[in-house]
Amino acid sequence: MSSLHLASILQFLQKAFVLAAGTGLLALLMSCEPASNGVIDYLHFPPAAVSGSVTPATVNTDTINVGPERLPGDLLPISLFASMKVIPGDGPVNVRYTVYEDRSTSPIAEGVLSDNGAAPDVAASDSTFSGIVQFQILRSVVGTMTVDMVAESGGLKSVALLRTLTIVRANEPPVISNVQAPDTVTLSGETQEIDVYLSASDPDGPDDIRLVYFNSFLPSGAPSSQNPFQMYDDGNLPDHGDASANDGIYSLRIVLPPGTSSGTYRFEFHARDRSNVESNTIVHAILVQP
Repeated sequence: MSSLHLASILQFLQKAFVLAAGTGLLALLMSCEPASNGVIDYLHFPPAAVSGSVTPATVNTDTINVGPERLPGDLLPISLFASMKVIPGDGPVNVRYTVYEDRSTSPIAEGVLSDNGAAPDVAASDSTFSGIVQFQILRSVVGTMTVDMVAESGGLKSVALLRTLTIVRANEPPVISNVQAPDTVTLSGETQEIDVYLSASDPDGPDDIRLVYFNSFLPSGAPSSQNPFQMYDDGNLPDHGDASANDGIYSLRIVLPPGTSSGTYRFEFHARDRSNVESNTIVHAILVQP
């Protein structure tokens, strides 16, 4: 290659470099805004979202009780903890959250997160904004919702930080165990009392137990006309035979009046939750003899 040809190539590259540098400088100048005194502000940056979370990420609405029964039309309060770490921009930073049930529709809740050290925010001025996200939904709603968090400073906004919230209905039935009742009762001709007990629990919490009861069946196999018999965990020892309230042990004091027929009586024990889901069944027989 001749020295003349090489010089031409170098001259072309030099012109291209100068043109590219000029174009970048022009873009930088165009992105800056002159202040009222004519001085250009080169430090006008938006805030940036570093990280964030919304907890819990899954809500089981069948653990939220607003009445004696859980109905699809129940309006449920939802409360979440939200947090977002921000790199500040120019001036004070504000962080807002928006909750969408469906992003194609209007939000169902909006609010602000704070960095003031007041609970639930841990520390003031550490650029971590926190708060409680609250809204209401129908119990019939299931699926994925979205919580958006955006920081704003000096009229500029960060890219939205999106976190998903899964709404489920995952009711589990109550469980009964450890039935305690006599196997045999001998009639005395006078009124007799016997106490029966059982343990009842629910994976969704003790408040989910709506009713603990048994049905009794006569020696003939016919059901008692007084079915069902409710059992109690209220600490009412004289009336219900329950020694301690809210300990998960349900009791009932059964009265056998004079003239009670002898024979084998069958008892079927159950529990029912607020979704009207039944527990397992425990059967116990009591022989009543003269």
